[in-house]
Amino acid sequence: TWTQVVTGEPGWDEVEQPWRADGVTDPVVLGWQVGTNQRTHLNQLAAAPQVNVASPIWWHIVDDGLLEDRSNPDYVVAAAERGVTLWPAIQSLDAEAIEAYLGGAGGPQAAAADIAGRAEAAGVAGVNVDIEGYDAADAERVVEFVAALTDHLHEWGGVVSVDVVPRSDEWVVSPEEYTFWSTAPLRRELAAASDFMILMAYDQHNGLRPAGPVADPEWVEEVLAYELRYSDPHQLILGVPMYGRIWNEADVESPRAVGIGAVAATAGAGVVEDDPEFLVPRVDLDNGRFTWLEDYVAFRVRAELVPEYGLSGWAAWRLGLDTPEAWDQLNPMLDG
Repeated sequence: TWTQVVTGEPGWDEVEQPWRADGVTDPVVLGWQVGTNQRTHLNQLAAAPQVNVASPIWWHIVDDGLLEDRSNPDYVVAAAERGVTLWPAIQSLDAEAIEAYLGGAGGPQAAAADIAGRAEAAGVAGVNVDIEGYDAADAERVVEFVAALTDHLHEWGGVVSVDVVPRSDEWVVSPEEYTFWSTAPLRRELAAASDFMILMAYDQHNGLRPAGPVADPEWVEEVLAYELRYSDPHQLILGVPMYGRIWNEADVESPRAVGIGAVAATAGAGVVEDDPEFLVPRVDLDNGRFTWLEDYVAFRVRAELVPEYGLSGWAAWRLGLDTPEAWDQLNPMLDG
């Protein structure tokens, strides 16, 4: 809830909402990075000049809740020379490891203080929290961790972004035993505890949910509308995929992830037909293989939701799967 103060002369209908004045003026264009090779990471930035925030995955929560640190303060300086700031990510996709990490000595508060100290020592501008797939029993501890991390980073001007798995009234992560991935996060509390929420609007279909596109634009808008119940637009960043999947009729549970350039190339290598179920054309290739044409046109349609809904920017999974042509789709929106 909030209070709206009406300003102006009697009869005016202007409503002042002060929190909206705190939104970013320049859109965030974030690219996640995997691995530890600095040269590779710098080459990725050179190929994506639109990117102004990079998020290398530095801190991994591993077995027994231990933290594996792959931080590289030298990369902070090298990226800054290219005009790119860093929000390194802390990541885990393992519910048991997350439980052990947040339930260790000192709990979420101690874990947050530790990550904040590592981030400040490295000289980064923020931290991205990519903690996914935790049980509902740990949801409040995740919020406590994010809130404490934000408090620490705000002391030296840093920002905290939180990645959230998509869902809607009609769609949750499937199969049934995995629904906790999208139902456990306390979305409103996480939004209140952080600076940015990043909606990972992809993986609509994968090996567990065969077969279909990674991110049908209609589905993306559906899960975005759901997330906007819990986050103001100026706080929300739209996660966009730089990949697609090539399926094989003989083994639909093992699709092969390929970069957006390879997906675009399939238009000339197969038979393209409209798909009545999705807004993405299907491409039938040889030897029983098929994909959905999630090319540059599809990317642009998704990306245009950012200015349409007044969001704070884009976050691409991931650098290394992208192409310059994909990033060029953002140019009209960035120039505008």
